[in-house]
Amino acid sequence: MRLVRQMLHGVAEALDLEDIDLDDISTAVTEACNNVVLHAYDDGEGVLEVEVYLYPALSELEVLVRDHGMGIQPHIPAAGNRRSLPGIGVPVIQALVQSVKFTGTGRGTEVRMRFVVKSLAPTAIPRRRRERPPLRSLLGSDRRSVSRTR
Repeated sequence: MRLVRQMLHGVAEALDLEDIDLDDISTAVTEACNNVVLHAYDDGEGVLEVEVYLYPALSELEVLVRDHGMGIQPHIPAAGNRRSLPGIGVPVIQALVQSVKFTGTGRGTEVRMRFVVKSLAPTAIPRRRRERPPLRSLLGSDRRSVSRTR
């Protein structure tokens, strides 16, 4: 997650974001990436791949976090099993963003978050959202072997 935070700090500097905006964005994106580590690859071993895209616009920033794991699963807690209770990641994300959409793609999950960012200069960023390419993370995609124990 350190690499994701470094990327966000670099983008924040390039866009001249205020610290308060960066804190909310960094926390929500880190939570989305943590969910990839915890949930996308159920068997706990293998190559972890996560992509982070940033789409700046007038007074807002859209961030897309994508994995290629098993896809988002509905949460149905087992009766009496405290370990199956949902975590705090999704509620934290929901509290920090203007809007969030979770999409299961069949071959992974996309989390699309939109932040209102008052510090973005209106003249610095093009208005046409669909025609400009995203600012891709400094990593491209982060492919790492991970091993997780439960």
